[in-house]
Amino acid sequence: ARCMIEQCKQGGREKLLELCRKAGIRQPELLADQLVMLVEGAFMCRQSIGSEGPACSFVRAGQALIDAHSK
Repeated sequence: ARCMIEQCKQGGREKLLELCRKAGIRQPELLADQLVMLVEGAFMCRQSIGSEGPACSFVRAGQALIDAHSK
């Protein structure tokens, strides 16, 4: 099961990396990794704290990361 989970997570990172490259991000690997951490953190926060906690800031935080890498 762990191997399947790792493959799924790696596949998601690869998709984000591809999108970052297509968008012309200067450091696509860094942004992809930061977005992966943000997604994983949002999932954990939602499970442990609920949808009204820090996870509700996910979109704004993601946009801030993308904006910072797009300058």
